[in-house]
Formats: sequence, structure tokens, C-alpha cells
Amino acid sequence: MYRSPPDEPRARPDANPAPERISAAGPGGPSSVVEPYGSVETVSREEAGRDARERRWSGSAQASEARSNALGLTSSAFADGGTIPTRYTMDGENLSPPLRWSDPPDETQSFALLCEDLDASAGALVHWLAWNIDPRQRSLPEGYPDDADDRVLRQGQNEFGATGYRGPSQASGAHHRYVFHLYALDTRLPELSLGATRLDFERELEHHVLAEGTLTGVYGHE
Repeated sequence: MYRSPPDEPRARPDANPAPERISAAGPGGPSSVVEPYGSVETVSREEAGRDARERRWSGSAQASEARSNALGLTSSAFADGGTIPTRYTMDGENLSPPLRWSDPPDETQSFALLCEDLDASAGALVHWLAWNIDPRQRSLPEGYPDDADDRVLRQGQNEFGATGYRGPSQASGAHHRYVFHLYALDTRLPELSLGATRLDFERELEHHVLAEGTLTGVYGHE
């Protein structure tokens, strides 16, 4: 006579189940992992930005040395931490400011440039992306054209949907920091096409940065 197999033993419920992890992220806000019992682990945009910056650096021993000797990045238009003149903003002529930098590490193959507004309510906003700058170059002139020959320098898409530089434009009472980052790279970026986004730009920079220089300008209205 056929007998049905015995039922499989049922697993006992765990007396100490792992807490359920619920991911939550508001529009443009920090991502969070919410634990029961009220504990919250938060990863801010600033922390995510630091992680992205860490991935940019080249892994060579020479790069580690170069990293401690940052590029000197300056402008004849404003001092580091100073006010950006109206001429270089959307309230004026919207010209990119003149930039000059010091000698990079010997193995530099190109420069890349990022300008971002650190104090925008939605997180850091891109105002300028540029790359494949000749390693022999030590400056960019005022008012670099958006439609410049991309064989000389390629420019990406800013946060406002246009290619090239977009100057500050702040409402009354808002003073924001605008940071220009110049990167010395151990390679060129031939795969990064004209009009690329910040995401594309940062992906291509990963593990290729030899040295970095920064220049901060402030702009706003009383």
C-alpha cells in the first residue's frame, strides 16, 4: 500500500529575527536606512561626494606623493574665498572667470575641470565641466566659449541643461560657495563625449587623478 511521505519538519521561528531594513530617500535628499526600534543610519550627499572623490585618485605611489602637493589654482578676478564679480554671473555677462594653475606632476596627460555650487538646496549643482585640457596648458582665459573646438577642450552639460559655463544667480539673501576643482589626470578621456553629464565625468575620472587644486568664490545678494 502506498504511504505518503511524512511532512517536512517546520522551521522554528527565530527568537531574535534580524531587524527589517527599509530604504528611504526623499527627492534630492539624503538616502537613509531605517531600522525598527528607532535607529537611523544616514548617508548624506556630502559623504557620498567624499566617496566619489576618493575613487578619483590614481593608485600609483607617485600619485600618493602628488596628492599631498595640491595644484595651486587661482584667478585674477577674485581671491580664494572672495566674492565673484558680477561680470562672471548670470546677473552680468555670464563669462567664465580667468583661471591659472601651477605645474602638475610629470606624468600628467591632461587636466579636467569642475565648478559646483556647494550650497544649492537640492545638493551640489554643476556649473561647468571641462576635460582633455592640454597638459602643457597653465591657464584658461576669461569667457571661454561654450561652442569652442572640442579637439582643444571638451565641455560637458551643466545642471541647467546647457553645455559650457553657467554663472551664479542667487535670490536675495542667499550667499553660496562656488568651488572650481582642477584635476591633473594620468590619462586623456577620449570616450567622454561633448555634453557629457557629471555622472559620466566622475565615472571616467575614477582612479586617474594625480593632483587637485581648488578655488572657492562666493556670490549672493543682500
